[in-house]
Amino acid sequence: MAQALVADVYITLADARERGNSEGLPEKLVDQRDRILSEARQDDGRRQAEKLYTDAVTALARGDVAAAQKGYALLQQLYDRLVQEYQLRIVSREGIRSGVWRVPQNNPNARNYYVIVEAVTADGRRLELPVTSEEDGKTRTVKQWGLRVKASVFEQIKRDKVDDGIINNNVFGLKKRGYLQPRYLIPTTGGAITQW
Repeated sequence: MAQALVADVYITLADARERGNSEGLPEKLVDQRDRILSEARQDDGRRQAEKLYTDAVTALARGDVAAAQKGYALLQQLYDRLVQEYQLRIVSREGIRSGVWRVPQNNPNARNYYVIVEAVTADGRRLELPVTSEEDGKTRTVKQWGLRVKASVFEQIKRDKVDDGIINNNVFGLKKRGYLQPRYLIPTTGGAITQW
C-alpha cells in the first residue's frame, strides 16, 4: 500500500517538483524508511518507521510539502536513535547524587526510589537524551535522569557506594544498535524523573 502511495505522489507533485518545492522528497522518504527497516531489530522501530513514512507520503499526496518535510525529519531522528549505542551507567562521582527518593503527591505514605543514570558511549562521551518524567509528563533533553527502582535495589546500590565511595556494578543497562530502548541489567519500572 505504501508503494502505491509513492506512485501517486510522483504524479501529484510533478508541478511542485518543477518549482523545486519537493526537492526529491518522495525518494528521500523511501530511502530513509528503508534505512530504518534495515537497521531495526524489533517490530516497534519498524512500526514507527512505517507510520512516519505513511503520514509523510500522505501529506505529499495532498500537497503539504511542509508536513512531509517534518515527517522526513522525524524519520531521520528515528534512524539516529536506532543506530545509537551506549551504556546506561549509574552516576558515581564526588558531589553528585547516585540516587534520590520522592514522596508521590497522590500517596504521601509511599516513597518512590530512583537511581541516577547517564548514557555513555564507547569513547566516553556523555549523551543528552530526551527523557519523559513520570512526575509531570514533560519530556526534557538531559544528560542525567533518575530511573525508578524498588527500595531493595536502591538500598543495595547505596550500600555499594557507601562501602568504598565507588559503585562497583555501575552498568544499569545497554543500548545496542538497532533497538530503540536499552536493555536494563538492573530491575526498573522504566519510570523516570528529570529533575531532583
